[in-house]
Amino acid sequence: MFTGRAEEESSLTVCFREWPLDLFQLDEDGLTVWAENKTNWEEEVMREFQYVIKDAEGIHARPAGELIKLVKTFSSNISMCKDGTSVSCKKILAVMGLGVKQGQEITITMEGEDEDAAYEAISRFLEENL
Repeated sequence: MFTGRAEEESSLTVCFREWPLDLFQLDEDGLTVWAENKTNWEEEVMREFQYVIKDAEGIHARPAGELIKLVKTFSSNISMCKDGTSVSCKKILAVMGLGVKQGQEITITMEGEDEDAAYEAISRFLEENL
């Protein structure tokens, strides 16, 4: 489930991606939950997953460079989000600039024609290297 906050009355921003508010509903505590009626939801969805960094040094230069090299083999838009800041996974300085440490969670988002293949390759890379 995504969490985020409503920026306007018509949309919700999650990791800097704007989603139509009719996909969500707010409970009495103001937390977002999936709406029961997800009209056109399948057209809006891209591949996304969360990963907790296990490497004692976090995301440092060597694995970041290897990740960028891997990501550039895909045509999909691929981003990494940490604590609400989203950057392109095709730019090493942007990825390094997130300062991801051991134990922190990142969200990887893939959107494009080869997003399924990107998901498989990137999730495998993270498991093996970070």
